[in-house]
Parts: sequence; C-alpha cells; structure tokens
Amino acid sequence: MRIGALLVLVLFCFACKAAPRPHETDSIEEDEAEDFVFEMPTDGTALPVSAFGEIWAYVVAGREAALTSSLPISDIGYFGADISTYGALIDVPDRKKLRAFSGRVHMVVKCDSRSLAYFTLMPGSAERKTLITDLVAASRNFDGLQIDFENIPQRAGDSFHSFLAELKEALGNSIYRGIARPVQKNQR
Repeated sequence: MRIGALLVLVLFCFACKAAPRPHETDSIEEDEAEDFVFEMPTDGTALPVSAFGEIWAYVVAGREAALTSSLPISDIGYFGADISTYGALIDVPDRKKLRAFSGRVHMVVKCDSRSLAYFTLMPGSAERKTLITDLVAASRNFDGLQIDFENIPQRAGDSFHSFLAELKEALGNSIYRGIARPVQKNQR
C-alpha cells in the first residue's frame, strides 16, 4: 500500500523537476531554457524502454490533439478529474476522446489543496465515502486510476493511507484490469 503511494509520489516529484512552477519564475532565461528542452527522436529511432516494457505519457483533457500516434506509448495518464470545493469528483475526462489510442488509459484525479485534501480524507466522512464511490464509478471507463493528491498535511498521512486502502478495497479486482497480475512466489 505505502509502496504504491510512494511510487505515485516519486513519479510526480520526478515530473515536477522537469519544469519550473509558475510562482518560481514568470519566464525562463535563455540559458535555463536548454535545461527544459526535450527533442523527440526522429522517426525510426527507438526510445528508451523501462524494465517493465512501458512508456508512459500524460494528456490533459482538451489537448488530446497533441498526442502523436507515431510514438511507442503504452500507457496514458489522462488528466482532468479533480475534487470540488465540497469533495465531489468533477471534470472527469471523456475516455472516448482517446479512442484512437490503442494502449491503456488511466484516469488521473488530482487534489492540490491542502485544506481540501485534509477535509476529503477524513475517515468516516460522507465526503470521503462519496468520493470513493465516484472514483470507482468513473474509473470503470479507464484501464487504471492514478491518485495525484498533493500538499497532504503531515498529520493527515494516516488518513491518506487509509483512504487508499479503502479505495483499493472498493475497486476490488478491477485494479488489475489491463495489467498482468503479480505472480505469488508460492504459485510457481
């Protein structure tokens, strides 16, 4: 459980280092711009592939046309789902807009408000129960679900882990939809 949350956090932290945050600078100096330029290889050049054989990309709802079909992408994290001021799931991206993509598409739900995260994660709250129900229902149209909650107060850490455990239980076996199930050592 904690490994999954840590993996999401590590992936997010790695992505954050790739670009400056708006509040850090309004513009990128010319010499700094080189640090943020990523040139795509020419056609026919292989991209590096992880040990898992996956190449992930992220697409923001409303910018689906930016997805290049010639890239060997296995998975897309589809941004757009958010948490409203009252803890409800909103802005779920339309999976049909990526119909041409043949790989797996994972809904990304974000919450970047410290107070909203604390409020929504309260164990036993009606908002938490509703959010979990909404996440399970919305994720049925996707191959996976990625939780991107930022700025979780330290004292809400246990609430976050119990939220993930409750969400995992509510998802049941659907968390393995589209991916290989892990092999247990005693099953070999």
